[in-house]
Amino acid sequence: MKSKKFIIAALAIGVAVYGGFLIKKTFFEKGYANKEDAKETLLSYYVISLGLPDTKENRDKYRSMTLEQLKKELNLQDIVVE
Repeated sequence: MKSKKFIIAALAIGVAVYGGFLIKKTFFEKGYANKEDAKETLLSYYVISLGLPDTKENRDKYRSMTLEQLKKELNLQDIVVE
């Protein structure tokens, strides 16, 4: 009987911890997963802001810009990249 209660309690704690992790990830973490994703997204925004179609060729023209330059050009200095 005690082992059954222990297993149920352990599962409940595990579900609570995992639920907390999902809530944190959904509501509190901001930014992009990595620098490559951030740069690709910001390149798309930058190309569109220039009035060009968002194509790979147009993004490649500006790929030499750093992530910081892109954020500065788009006035997005508060974006977090982990």
